[in-house]
Amino acid sequence: MVDRWEKDGKTYCTLTNGVEIIFQVDVKRFPLLKNAMFGSVFRVKFHMERKEKQIQTDVSSWNKTKITEIKYIPLCMYRIETKLWIGLPEKFGYVEYLNEEKKILHIVTQDSRQAFQVFKEKWGTILKGNFVSFREYTTIKKHEKKIVITNIEKVNKETALPNFNTGIVAVDDINKQKELFHYTFGQGKISGIVSFNDTNLRPEIGQCLKIFYCVTKNKKGEKRPIVLNIEETTEINSNAIKTIQGHLELKYKNDFCNGSPDFAFIGNYYVHHSILCKYNITKDCYVTADVIYAGQGKWKVIKIRQ
Repeated sequence: MVDRWEKDGKTYCTLTNGVEIIFQVDVKRFPLLKNAMFGSVFRVKFHMERKEKQIQTDVSSWNKTKITEIKYIPLCMYRIETKLWIGLPEKFGYVEYLNEEKKILHIVTQDSRQAFQVFKEKWGTILKGNFVSFREYTTIKKHEKKIVITNIEKVNKETALPNFNTGIVAVDDINKQKELFHYTFGQGKISGIVSFNDTNLRPEIGQCLKIFYCVTKNKKGEKRPIVLNIEETTEINSNAIKTIQGHLELKYKNDFCNGSPDFAFIGNYYVHHSILCKYNITKDCYVTADVIYAGQGKWKVIKIRQ
């Protein structure tokens, strides 16, 4: 039971399994609901009434599609003596931000959905960067669905982490001065940074790592990954790093070729001056090279095998 309200002198309750079943019932039919606490769990036998309905798919079109609406009519129910809220699906989240002024927890769920919850006294031990568990259900008000979370509890990292997304990323840049490294999921994917303070790993450019993560959005609606854990791996992300072969052509600023080359290209793949120096390349040649996705549709060479 997740809600109780008054209408036209009658008291109604909302019951849901947190997945696909949700229905309202008059308390007079089932008096055991009258004083039941929110989160109480009931076993219900009900009748499913299916009704086909046609809806217009586009306001600018006369096309209609058939949908099946299901109405759940409870026939009998009894209370299950168990912990409150345990009848709803358990999910996990990461506390991205704690708004002290407005008393609101900003949580990113394991499904990378942002949830906001008003403080309660028992949340005094929950801080930014903590992991939490919670129960989730959907309500329908004014024909709009709204996801609600409740029964928030602090949990340890080991319990929550396996429920989040994992991915293999490639390190495409390291900034020792700012003490961070940049990683990429590959072409067409998001990317992010990891501070040296958040990990003991000191990877090399081109190294692949396994991360546990969730995705949040800024005020502009732009996606940003939050790295929850990072570890070494032998897996390779072929969408972010690959091996190519081709003719390496040296380039000089202002087409002045008396001196060391400034950069080079292997087809459309850029080769930085530092790579040319590292492998002592002073003339055009045919090479095998490792390249990594550098963002904005561009790739760069990180290793040359002559």
